[in-house]
Amino acid sequence: MAYHHGNLKQALIEAGIDMMNEGGEDAISLRKIANRCGVSSAAP
Repeated sequence: MAYHHGNLKQALIEAGIDMMNEGGEDAISLRKIANRCGVSSAAP
């Protein structure tokens, strides 16, 4: 999921859900979610 000047909050939520579905709750990290959305880790 790539964020491109749309709704960052929604993109982060969707990326987090995707990561959880792929690897469980231990796979989730805000840094990884931000990376998946194509934004810096400070953006969220």
